Amino acid sequence: MVKSLELLEKTIEEELQALNLQLVELKKLSHNSINTLRIVINDPEKHVGHDQCTSVVKSLQTVLPDLTEDFNVEVWSPGVGRELKSEREFQVFKGKLVEITFLERKVKKQIGILQSKENNQITLLVNEEEKIFDYSLIQKVSLALCKPEENQQQNTEPFEISVEDI
Repeated sequence: MVKSLELLEKTIEEELQALNLQLVELKKLSHNSINTLRIVINDPEKHVGHDQCTSVVKSLQTVLPDLTEDFNVEVWSPGVGRELKSEREFQVFKGKLVEITFLERKVKKQIGILQSKENNQITLLVNEEEKIFDYSLIQKVSLALCKPEENQQQNTEPFEISVEDI
């Protein structure tokens, strides 16, 4: 039987670190007496793929053999366009390309490299210039759509996808 969620989170974080991954979110869900544990992971080097999610599940089954008896375990990638909400997410995705959408619709979206979120302000690097935005004026901050190789080079230029690319 899995003990507390806090202890479980600590164990999962340690196991992910051993796999060079980061915990983005851990959520316990219950529906019709079925308990699900949703684990969202990040790879600081590349986009998370199916193989990494499978490796995490197998690794957790070894470290926490009772886990799959207590929960349906789901391991997810953060996904393109993920909205950053928690302090953990802002730390995990520091240095990544993000898009800020403002409450005032007339204000143009900003795309840049996330530098920090502190003291109710978000700092982005936009075209090699540091810009600070008041968080109270922001509707959402989300991971920006970019090609994987461009994200690793910290390029702030968005790109378009056509149906032929899919």
